[in-house]
Amino acid sequence: MSRELNVVGKVVRDTSSFRKLTGEAKFNNDVQLPGMLHGKLLKSPHARAKVLNVDVSKAMEIEGVYLIMTKDNFPFLFHDEVRFTGQDVACVISKDIDTSNRAKRLIEVEYEVLPSVIDPYEAKKEGSAIALPGMDTNIVPYPNDHLSYKYFKDPDENGIFQTRVSGETDFDGYGDLEKEKENVDVFVSGEGYNHAKAYAPLMATSGAVANYSDGMLDVYLPSQFSSLIQFTLAAVFKLPQSKINIITEVTGGGFGGRLSSGVESSENETSYTIVACAASMALGKPVRVFYSRQEEFYYYWSRSGMDTKAEIGFKKDGTIVTMDTEVWRNVSTLGFNGLHTQAFDVTATGNMLYSHNCKASRHRKFGVATNNPVFVGWQGFGNPEVFLAVESVMDIAAEKLGIDPIELRKKNHMRGGDNFLEVAYMWSGGHTLGHTGISDCIDQALKEVDWDSRDMPNEKEGTLRHGVGMSLHCQQNGGEGLMSNTIVKLHSDGTAVLFSNYQDIGQGGRTAQMQMVAESLGIGLDKVSINADETKTTTYTHYNSCSSGTFIIGNGTHKAVEDAKRQLFEAASKVMKIPVESLDTKDGIIFPLGEGKDKGIPWIVAFQNSHTVDPYKVFMADTIVGKGKYIVEPGPMPSEQGATFIELDVDTETGKLENIKVTISQDCGKALNPRVVEAHYLGVHHGIEALTSAEQILDKNTGKVLNDNFIDYGVATILDYEVNPIIVENPDPTTPYGAVGIGQAFMNGLGAAMSNAIYNAVGVRMKETPFTPAKILSALGKI
Repeated sequence: MSRELNVVGKVVRDTSSFRKLTGEAKFNNDVQLPGMLHGKLLKSPHARAKVLNVDVSKAMEIEGVYLIMTKDNFPFLFHDEVRFTGQDVACVISKDIDTSNRAKRLIEVEYEVLPSVIDPYEAKKEGSAIALPGMDTNIVPYPNDHLSYKYFKDPDENGIFQTRVSGETDFDGYGDLEKEKENVDVFVSGEGYNHAKAYAPLMATSGAVANYSDGMLDVYLPSQFSSLIQFTLAAVFKLPQSKINIITEVTGGGFGGRLSSGVESSENETSYTIVACAASMALGKPVRVFYSRQEEFYYYWSRSGMDTKAEIGFKKDGTIVTMDTEVWRNVSTLGFNGLHTQAFDVTATGNMLYSHNCKASRHRKFGVATNNPVFVGWQGFGNPEVFLAVESVMDIAAEKLGIDPIELRKKNHMRGGDNFLEVAYMWSGGHTLGHTGISDCIDQALKEVDWDSRDMPNEKEGTLRHGVGMSLHCQQNGGEGLMSNTIVKLHSDGTAVLFSNYQDIGQGGRTAQMQMVAESLGIGLDKVSINADETKTTTYTHYNSCSSGTFIIGNGTHKAVEDAKRQLFEAASKVMKIPVESLDTKDGIIFPLGEGKDKGIPWIVAFQNSHTVDPYKVFMADTIVGKGKYIVEPGPMPSEQGATFIELDVDTETGKLENIKVTISQDCGKALNPRVVEAHYLGVHHGIEALTSAEQILDKNTGKVLNDNFIDYGVATILDYEVNPIIVENPDPTTPYGAVGIGQAFMNGLGAAMSNAIYNAVGVRMKETPFTPAKILSALGKI
């Protein structure tokens, strides 16, 4: 059945916007429960030390202190050794925040300070201090587990890789690299590309409210994966899953920073949620534990980077033959999110983007342990670091080969049907790319960017010099064994309720899911509601990350609503004596295909007659509930993809970048809500921020964050740069209505596009972010 789309693809108001604008929406910071206690965490002042003794006697004497948690009474939360400055040592639970802070200052801790290493380059050197116990080196190869080093082999007759072998190689990739190098005419390489540890905390600080009462543990927290938090807490506290309810009405921003959600061991991750839960279970009262803004700077939402290099082998005509990349990451204290950002490198670097002609590809990845604060997978999940090298080398190659950078990329970028090199091969079998719109993205952007008139650097004069640069970008839409379960319940009055544990992290995703339900049922968006806030009333769903909401959860939603509609039509078929496949519905009326609504019956008649043809037996009315389950399967799958163009001026006297304009042209498959898609692309401000001013600065002796506030840390605003978002639509065959996730790929190409623009302006290649005036002047030989 096909019809003109009435809800999908239209600009609609986000269904939560009114509550947010009026202040009625309840963010987790807003949760206030009767009798609630407040916790404050005591942090280590040392980068690495043994915790010999924690004396809480003076703190416990303060009126209003209920509990002080340490390694002595909560050893699974607090440890005998701290591994970075700012790690949790104790937590005071009291009647209010002021009392907790006062008591915290009275806790006396005896430390044995141990050697530590803050700088990752120092950590690589022989003889460096060892960052972590039980290790004899700080060099950490990617762990040899189910996600490590997958070499793709055994392509079928169409060249699609079907298997990957674990643990037999020291890299991700495919093909015989050394053999294929014999067919290369020109090698182009670059190294020393360094994406600094950029860091910008979320506007809402991290924390949780836990309430253990009558055997039920309710937990209010911002999250990107409530279902898995429920599993984790059940395992930690040995509670039935049915006795744990994760509540997230409004998350606010996510950007990867809500993947931890405070449920990991404080040994090398954040643990505010587990601390709040343990305290509430011990005291039988609600407990609130939230970070201060300063604490937030130690714990969340950073982009970890170190060194990346790339070597690409070409034929003389520009055809890519080989791709060889390597990344070294500062993985700090080996927390889950720190190490496992490496799992996604191959999915969004040149290794996938340029796999169309490439005969052999290798991507090595190594970590360096340090006593740095933890980090998570910021948008792009570790990939902008590698793209900086690959897309810079592509520009160097274009100049060396005498080919326009755009034409070189058009010749080699991935196409629909190409191998899709991503980690889901391990579970679900080989994948291909569902579709490609990259060339369309380039062509649409060129209508806005005067590429042909750009001069070469040696042709420019004056103090202020203009430059134009570009890059391509891509990113998988989830896929790593992710799944969703969704329920759609129909009411006899022509309305529907969607039950989905969809964590909206600011992208309007819940509204988009409701749009798909409304479109399928032929009803207005106002006739659809959603139940998504609590795990106890929704269904299990994996992370909302890697831009997987539209693909993974959307497919589950589509299956559920189609199942519900099928049941509705089966009920109507009994009354109307018309085959199910010959029915349609709109505005709560079921009617024959090709006929008007005046030939139909309202939903309520179908409901009443689902078990009987007697219209008067209202008491026999049925409940129609559709169920949808989706898990990634072999075959085609979607990918974010597009092109980034940056225009800017470089002041050769001050090194300052001025008049920055970013044109983002990205293929979203189908814009479910065009205004929301454009708003997504405006998020490049965060990426530009990381390229021009943002960097987490640590004291190399103590590991203390020196710029742990919004005054000393450079934060971008929407007034600092001009962003021109371009929506390109090429429907993907693997998703409902052809829509593709859009949440992160546009971050991947920004660094290289800006570096290429600076080179075009002044003839020097910037390799280390942020591209500060001092670094630019140094590259120009002026300081």
